[in-house]
Amino acid sequence: MTTLSESRADSRIAEAIVGLKNFILDPDEVRNGTKANIPQYPGKTEGDSITLRWLGGAGFNFTIKVEVDKSNVGFPIAIHIDYEPYIIGNLDTSVSVTYEVTRKSGRVDTSPALTFRIERQQGLILDKPTVREALGGTLDPNNARNGATVRVDYVGMLATDILAVDWRGEGVADSHQTEQKNGSLFGYVDFDIPVSVVAASQGKTIRVLYAVIRGANPAVLSQPLELPVSVLGQQHLPVPVVPQASGGTLDLSRFAGDASATVEAWPLIAQGQRYWISAQGTLVDGTPHTFYVARGQLVGDLVGVTETVLRSELERFKHESALNVLVKVTFDGVTDEIKAYPFPTLALQLFNRIFLAPTVPEATNGVIRNRDVPAHIVVPASVGLRTGEQVRGVTGDLFTSAVPVSRPGEELRVPVPVQQLMALDRQGVKTGSMR
Repeated sequence: MTTLSESRADSRIAEAIVGLKNFILDPDEVRNGTKANIPQYPGKTEGDSITLRWLGGAGFNFTIKVEVDKSNVGFPIAIHIDYEPYIIGNLDTSVSVTYEVTRKSGRVDTSPALTFRIERQQGLILDKPTVREALGGTLDPNNARNGATVRVDYVGMLATDILAVDWRGEGVADSHQTEQKNGSLFGYVDFDIPVSVVAASQGKTIRVLYAVIRGANPAVLSQPLELPVSVLGQQHLPVPVVPQASGGTLDLSRFAGDASATVEAWPLIAQGQRYWISAQGTLVDGTPHTFYVARGQLVGDLVGVTETVLRSELERFKHESALNVLVKVTFDGVTDEIKAYPFPTLALQLFNRIFLAPTVPEATNGVIRNRDVPAHIVVPASVGLRTGEQVRGVTGDLFTSAVPVSRPGEELRVPVPVQQLMALDRQGVKTGSMR
């Protein structure tokens, strides 16, 4: 391995790093990042492969490989170095920059290292901000139901300083830049973060920092606060309510028309959030079924939400079956239900019809006198039998064969065989019913 020192390429690198003065790089002078130019080293030719390494004292390292071709063989090659994390992340440490050239022949030449410090030159020491509602370094959203408060506090604050806070999440909904405020003679200034932003920040780590402008100097950024935000627990979220239900039972015979599902205002509710409401149960044929009362609806009023639950959908469920009402919310307003937070489930028992007493046309005054002729248990049309259901007659502890419903909404006749009538006579049974 040989070096490029005889060409003094290292000094040319030093000159080419934008903002470098006396081997100190002030991060506040290069807020948009800097550039390191790879110079025209001796013998540069197409096909060379160049590797630039930026090694930071805080561990924020950057490596890039560039191929020499027609577009760059005759010029220095500019490499952009991002402000974050490679500059500000290595604040108050030394950085070493080198480049390495691999020739077509396989020979590798390495430049001497350029070493410099990343330091602020304005004299302001800006510590991390604090979030007043965050205890133990984590923000519990239940403690920030009205929003969060970021406190900016640094030594030497002037009333003429101009301050602003950046709450930086993963997208638009969980990010916020505050309006500018002047400094305070008390040495600290508080900034409000809207409740909608806190809500959208759940389950994420937010970067919080502030900027200070003093006089005609460029803005100086503080050290960032990495703030974990936890998620609202189920105990803090409301259970949906179906007003037509009572005692855990939704009986369709006790009200006319459609039902409704209501969710009271939940913690951190805000416009722009989306909600889903669904009902889960079992159809008359035993098939699990879910239907949506609301799907990805936007929150409007902040008093909660109410949606209509169609009776026609409820009537499809099996009588005396479990009915669950589920609610989900995306606090950041995304339309993907998979990313929605589930609320506690409302568990109900569904009664969806009144079973009137059947009749037995072969009976006179409640007595079947001819046991040698099959009888019938007749289910009245008012019961509202549905396709997919089956009906059996029940006499004593004996059951007839099941009769499938082929003509929904009409009367159904269930045969009672002679053998069953004779068995009932021997048992002294005089009543019948249906299932």
